[in-house]
Amino acid sequence: MNNLFPSGRRGQRWFPLAPRSFSLFLLMLILFFAGATVLVACGGGSGNAGDYASDESFSDGADFEDSVAEVAEEPAAEPTMVGGVVVNEEGQVVSTNTNPTQQGQQRLIIKDGQMTVEVMETDAAAEELINVTVDFGGYVIGQRIWTGEGGYRFANIQVAVPVNQFEAAMRAFRTLGTVLDESASGEDVTDEYVDLNSRLGNLYATQERLRTFLEQATTISETLKVHEELTTIEEEISIVQGRINFLQDRAAFSTITVNLQPFIPTPTPSATPTATMIPTAESWRPGDTAQTALVQLQESGQSFFDFILYNGIVCGPWILGMVLLAYLAIRGYYRWLGRSAPPVTRSVPPPSKEE
Repeated sequence: MNNLFPSGRRGQRWFPLAPRSFSLFLLMLILFFAGATVLVACGGGSGNAGDYASDESFSDGADFEDSVAEVAEEPAAEPTMVGGVVVNEEGQVVSTNTNPTQQGQQRLIIKDGQMTVEVMETDAAAEELINVTVDFGGYVIGQRIWTGEGGYRFANIQVAVPVNQFEAAMRAFRTLGTVLDESASGEDVTDEYVDLNSRLGNLYATQERLRTFLEQATTISETLKVHEELTTIEEEISIVQGRINFLQDRAAFSTITVNLQPFIPTPTPSATPTATMIPTAESWRPGDTAQTALVQLQESGQSFFDFILYNGIVCGPWILGMVLLAYLAIRGYYRWLGRSAPPVTRSVPPPSKEE
């Protein structure tokens, strides 16, 4: 201290206003800046290693888990198609599935066909159908042959043929016999296929980032957290990859279901004599007859009294008026006759002589 701030004339010349207590503060300040410089130099040296940890540092376990959750939830950068494979932003191959729309290929169409054919011999037709399927490069998915009523043989065969041989196989199956029913359908799955490939690329990129976080984990809780998220991403990758494989297989091979049924001749009906109906005598039931008569009597009596009641109310006043007018007319007529007739004189016979 005395050397840094001398108390003699020389010290008073250079530091006339600096107290001795200030020398301690200045020394501590110099030591602080020197230590900070050393720490920055050490940190810069470790950051030049090119590690992923130089870009992101975590103060505690909570920040690390939050970053892992954000990586698992947020979609990664969109992968690109290079040479028919999907690569991420770091140039690593993440998928070998091609995109049909970006590669200029044909659209993915799933074709299905159904046919019902009437044949003379079911077993021979079934064997020929299988041979034709193999010749076209297809295979049998399933078959069922059984004996129905009357000893006739039936068959249901489902085959798969390459999509470019679908129409040719349908034409070949028509030659097995008489076609009773036929249908064909197609489903365009190109858009779904493209979306699944894009999603798969994002999942692979997320998987790579989570693996990087797994290497950075320093505690057991951080390792378990990253491993849990990584397991979830791997399960999603398996599901999406399985759907992509299914669409590729279904679009590459078309399914045709053929129902074979035998020709069953229609039997000619033979003439049969018509049976003669023998009449049977009905039993006599006087009680039923009497009951029927009583019911009809009751109904006729009700109808009669309803007629009298209805017409008595509606026509009664008019009938009474007409009867009264007729009575007055007849009475007046007889009075008129009585006034106009001459008086009647009675002749008394003369007394006889004997008296």
